[in-house]
Order: sequence, then C-alpha cells, then structure tokens
Amino acid sequence: MILNDIVAQSYARWDKQTLTLDNGLVKRIVTLPYNNKNSVETIRLEIAGSPKNFVQNINDEFYFEVSGQAVTGKSDWNLIDVSAISDENHGNGAVVRLKGSGTPNSGLEISVSYLLYPESPVVRKNISFRNTGGVQLMIESLDVEKLTSSLEMTFTWIYNNYGRYKTMNGYIGNHYDPVILLHEVTGNYGLVLGNEAPGVMKKTTAMNDGKSFSIGMTHATDDYPFRKWLASGQEWKSPCMLVAPYLNTSNPTEILNTTISDFVRKDMGIRLAKMPHIPTSVYNTWAPFRGDMTTASVIDVAKKAADCGFKYFVIDAGWNTIDGNPTLTGNKDIDWILNLGDWKEDLSKFPNGLKEVFDEVHRLGLKPGLWISVATATKNARVYREHPEWFVQDENGNPAFLHDESGNQNQVTACLASGYYDYIKQSILGLVNKFGLKYVKLDLSAVTSAYRFNPHATGCSAKNHTYHHDREESYMAIYERLWQLFDELHQAVPDLYIDCTFETMGKLQLIDLAMVQHADGNWLTNIDEPSPKGGWRVRQMAWWRSPVIPASSLVIGNLILDEPNYYQSLLSNSGSMPILLGDTRKLSETDLKKIRQWTDFMERMEKEHGIMLYRQDLPGFGEPQDGAWDGFQRINTDTRSGGIVGIFRQGAAENTRKITVKYLHHNAKYVILSFPDGKEIGKQSGKELSEIGFQVKIEKNTDGRLFEIRKIESDGNEVNSNK
Repeated sequence: MILNDIVAQSYARWDKQTLTLDNGLVKRIVTLPYNNKNSVETIRLEIAGSPKNFVQNINDEFYFEVSGQAVTGKSDWNLIDVSAISDENHGNGAVVRLKGSGTPNSGLEISVSYLLYPESPVVRKNISFRNTGGVQLMIESLDVEKLTSSLEMTFTWIYNNYGRYKTMNGYIGNHYDPVILLHEVTGNYGLVLGNEAPGVMKKTTAMNDGKSFSIGMTHATDDYPFRKWLASGQEWKSPCMLVAPYLNTSNPTEILNTTISDFVRKDMGIRLAKMPHIPTSVYNTWAPFRGDMTTASVIDVAKKAADCGFKYFVIDAGWNTIDGNPTLTGNKDIDWILNLGDWKEDLSKFPNGLKEVFDEVHRLGLKPGLWISVATATKNARVYREHPEWFVQDENGNPAFLHDESGNQNQVTACLASGYYDYIKQSILGLVNKFGLKYVKLDLSAVTSAYRFNPHATGCSAKNHTYHHDREESYMAIYERLWQLFDELHQAVPDLYIDCTFETMGKLQLIDLAMVQHADGNWLTNIDEPSPKGGWRVRQMAWWRSPVIPASSLVIGNLILDEPNYYQSLLSNSGSMPILLGDTRKLSETDLKKIRQWTDFMERMEKEHGIMLYRQDLPGFGEPQDGAWDGFQRINTDTRSGGIVGIFRQGAAENTRKITVKYLHHNAKYVILSFPDGKEIGKQSGKELSEIGFQVKIEKNTDGRLFEIRKIESDGNEVNSNK
C-alpha cells in the first residue's frame, strides 16, 4: 500500500504517520502504524486553537477480546489504508483500515471510523470488524473508545444518569448512561462521553484508575454481555461512541443544553427530525378503560377528544384477542394480556371490528393509533401453535416469558432474531394499512425485562435462530432487529409515530440515543397520581431525561383529564410529549373549551416556532421537587423566533420568582404573553430577557403558568448576536 504524503478531505487529512481531524472547533490527532510502530493511538484531543490537550499520550485507543484474548490499538496492526468518509447528516472524516498481524488478531480486519460535524466539538467513532481468516471468531468486551484523560481526578465531578447527577472518584456506567460528563471544577473544562449502544448493551467507565475512560459495550463479565460471532468473510459494525471536549464552562449542564442537544437534534439522525409533522397533542385510552371498551364507548370518548382539540387518538391494550381459544376470566382489565400474538379484533367488544371505530376517528379529524405488543404471545395463539420454534428459549431449551415473574405459564416471548420478525412486521403493517394508523405503541419485553432481576432470565438461548448463536449474542441481535423493524415501518409509512415503550427497551424508564435514531418516542413510565403530584412527577421525569433525549420523544403517561387539577397536568405536559388520558365523556363544556385552548396553543407554537424538537433548562431552576419552584423553556435555538416557558410553584414558601430566558437573539425585541389570555407581560430584548427577565407571581401553593415568547422586531445584526 502506498499513501500520498498529504491527503486532504474537508475535516480530515493524513500522511504516512498521522491522521488529523479538525473542523475548526475540535481537533484530534491519531498516530498510524508506520515503519516499526505497529499501533494506532490518539495523541491529542483539543478545542481548536487552545493548547489544552484533553488526553495523555498513553492511550489504548480501543479494546476488545477475540476468543477471550485482549486486543487494543497497541496490538500488532498493519495499516491497509486511510480514506475519506461522510454520512447523511453532514458529518465527514476518515476511516482507518487495519489488518491484524499477530495472535489473537490474526485474520481480523477492522475499520476505525472518525466523523466530525459542522459547528460541533463532537468526535463520533465506531469500529467495523471483518473476519478474513478461515476460523470463526468471537468478539466480546468492546470499548470503541479507550483513552487516558488529562483531567485532575481530585477535582473532577462525574455527571452520570443522563448527565443529571454527580459523583466522584470513578464510575462504572450502565444502561442509564447515554451521556456522562467529566467536569474539572477548578479549570472549568471537561469531556462529554456519549454512548449510542442500545438498551442494556451500553457501558461507559470514567476514571476508575484516576485517569482513563472507556465508551462501548458490556463486557463478558457483565450481566448482559455483548458478544458477536464472526464466520469467515462476515462483517459487523459497532454502534457509534462520542467524545467532546469543552472549555470555559463553570456549569457543565449548560453543555447538555447546547452542545449535546444540538448534536442529537441536528447531527445524529434522530427520527423526530425526519417526521413531516411532530404530534403536538395525543389522547390515549389506557386509563381508565384498560380492557373495558366497546364500539360505542370508544367513539363517544373520541368525539370528546376531538372537541378537546387533540390531534392523535390512540387505542391502547384491550382491543385484541387471539385466533385460538381466548382466555376469559370475566375481568376485562386483564383479559387483554392473556390473549396476545394473533392481533385479531375482539368482536365481543367491537362487533363490526375496529374499522367502524377508526372510520369515525378519521371523520373527526383525529389521527388514529393502536397498541401492539411487539414480542409477547399466548400459547393458545395461532402464531405460537404453528411456530413454537420462533420463540425465546431459556438455558434448558424451554419456551420462556421474559416480561415478568407473574407465574403465568400461558405466555411466551417471541425472538425477533428468528422467523417471527417477518410475521410481526406484516402484522403491524397490516393493521397500519387497514386502519390508516399514524401512531403505533409497541410494548412489552423483547430483550430484557423492567421487572425481572435474574440476568439469566433474559435474551434467547435458542441454537436454531438465524441471527444469534447463543444467549450472549442474542441481546445485540434482538436490538438490531428491533431497529430494523422500526426503520422498515418508517420506510413504508414515513409519517408513522413509533412509540417504543420502556418495557420494550428492557428496563424501567429506559430511553437512549440508539432508540431515538429508530423510534420517534418512548412511553417512559406510568404515573397514576393526580396532579399536582402527578404533574410534578411528569416534569421531574422530563427534566431527568432531557436535554440529552429530545423532549418530544418523552411520552409520559398517565395524567388524566377528568380530575380536579387537570389544568396543571396540561401545563406540566407542555414540557415533553403532550399526552393525556382519562374519560373525556365526564368533561364539562367549560373543561372542553379550556383544554381546546391548550391543544390549539401547542399546535400554534409548533407551527410558528417549531418548539417540539427543543427543551432547555430554565436558568436558576433545578430538578423539580417539593418545596421549590421549577420550570422549563422550549426555545427554537436555530430560528430564535421564540417559544414557550413553563413555570411552577410546587409548595415553595415564596409566591414570586424572577424568570430569565436564554438562547434568544440578544439584539432582537421580544414580547412576553401569558397563556391562555394572551395578556402582554412586557417587551424585552433577548439580552434583557437573559439578564433581567420578568417577574411571575403564583398565589396557589401548587400551580403553574405558561408563557409565549415571541420575536416582534430585529435589528439586522442577529447572526452575530446569538447567546
């Protein structure tokens, strides 16, 4: 192989010895195998133009095990070539192709890819593996990034659990760590570590030895170990991992609101950014109806939901039965979960089928949605009776039910890494096409459980499924097939909102960067307390998961409309995906009009400002908690035309607070309008709003207010005045 002395391609250039990645914001230099040096290693990571190097020159670069033996960037590698790469989101960089030259990496070819993006300090990296030998290889314990930081351990806070909580002195991350921040307190600088591995497969470690960090997949000794078998000639590409340095920031959560939020929204390729129209209000039947539904009751509820101005109407679990002998307990609340798999309409509830209901939903101007379990079936169902080989097997070869430990021997979990994949895809598409669905809620466990804690009662141990050889390999295989399912459903119906619930993701309230690239939203939890407590819990959950996760992917149930404090539920839901439940037939005409004001307002805010892809922390307000004030802002930071601000008093002693708003054009003029009356609170420049703000008074001990911020004039210098 011959390399040119200098090759340049936008953000990447290389010669015989080094690869330099530089987009004007971040710079990374990687040494290449050359002459007697048979390793690859990052020697510099810096904010462009700054002398600060965020790594030390003792880096493994990556780590994985081949058949139990460790391989790093310092193992024996021969350089095949370096070439330019790009992606559909304006990222570009280079891929380094390496050939193993010794044991245990002999016969293994890897491609290490580095991508940079416009106006972002994020470096995105993944590794592709190709078996060029004649012997099957087992890849495990993959760290796509394994670097040694230059941060001082004594003064470094480690922000974990969606970057919201901090610890010190080392940290081993898990499935709740799509992002970790390492913040050096005395120097006001740090590193963002991002992990795009799916669900329970992610593992990020930080400074367990006082200096190094790794970002990658679970290891062979972890509860849900990553494993990939590679036959001769077979290839596999890892998920991407992220590293982003930052300087001059005393508050690291600001990085979440800016650097990370911007990258996720614009550069990562999330599904919400591809939707023609993001939902601004959703009604769901789950509470209080559960399985107790009829044609007449659902249509009556839908009519009132339309009067409320909701844009989507989703029929949750309870519409379904099986093609075998249904299990009937006399309790409609639970019969639905005992009759899964065939996705037949329950004609005892809907004598003329669901089409009659959905035809009326369409006539009312609502977009219809439906609940479906993506992997759960009943043994009496035709799909299980005809194809038991498609279903998850435990370590003893018996059919298994991953979802819970209810002791119900009548239920089983299907394996998406088997022939079941084509069956469920066609089942979902059949329902989507039959009813004109624009929303599907895909639910219940598929890989691991939110309610089981035995790591051996997870995954699939079947030996005859196409996409995995053993239980360890099944975890990643099932997630990859789940993503493929979502992608193919979107290809068929581009405006279909896919709600992948936390149960399908595999752990309580779990959502991550992998999921939002393939599904639009996630039913994140079930909150059954009425407001004000219920509203507070919705706001707390939205704060916890955002801004790492786009707010409109956070589908937080189950606040209901027919309870005394429903209005605070509306306001609280304005900071995430606006979804409400309840018996709409019980609402008064006054209630219907008040709810309609809110749904119309949310729709107008999306049309005028495009708020649904945005949510930021409100300056001076932290995690929502009793005895305090909390709030959020949803400002479009691209157009800076304005957006909404929500502010809440949750039992605080004081009844007045000053509100400031960030991320507006400093030199433009804005008007502050209260909702729902549209009363003008004042006019301020973007600079004044960020530094002076406006005062809000809330008389009740627990209550909230919503405001619109609208740009009314500019000075022509806004491009250079963004703050």
